[in-house]
Amino acid sequence: MDNLNKKFTNYVQDNIFLYQKLYLLEKNPKEYQNLGDNSMESVIIFSKDDLHSLMMNGYSLGEFLRLTDLTTKFFKSQLIFGIFINKILVSISLLIVEDRIEFHPPMKIKFDDEAYIHYSITDPEYRGKGCYSYNLEKISEFSAGIGKKKLKMAVGKDNLPSLKAAENSGFKIIGEGKYLKILKYIYWKEKPLKNFLKK
Repeated sequence: MDNLNKKFTNYVQDNIFLYQKLYLLEKNPKEYQNLGDNSMESVIIFSKDDLHSLMMNGYSLGEFLRLTDLTTKFFKSQLIFGIFINKILVSISLLIVEDRIEFHPPMKIKFDDEAYIHYSITDPEYRGKGCYSYNLEKISEFSAGIGKKKLKMAVGKDNLPSLKAAENSGFKIIGEGKYLKILKYIYWKEKPLKNFLKK
């Protein structure tokens, strides 16, 4: 029954109604600095073939992340950064580096020198273990390596653990956004930091 409720909620959010208040964050990408945890393995998955190759070499998507159909996430400009512990995928983040796909919320990104972390999720059993922070650092390293000067993302105002992890990884709040989707209608408004601090 819980699974049916989740599917219905996801369907409503994806297709009918979604309203979010978000903080807009950015950082200057830099080379990775070891966080001291050697039990985590970071893998960039570029294609379905990469995913298949990992599975053939004993890696597992895990129970939780199997529900996040990764095969639908592959586009030319969207990369999957996966964190594995004991060859089990426990966390993913999706990075967009080119303006070739539609993404939500539609934050203003200058893809010539910016990249956008558009989605992240960690298995609840592994939350609080540094997986998300580790992934953000690996994404930062990758972005710096391909010449991106800014790395941006939007995080829900009520998602305090993700905000804290992002700030600990060097992200700064640069503004806020409101995102509303009702069926095909999309409303998006960004306010820079100086405007919303006046409230």
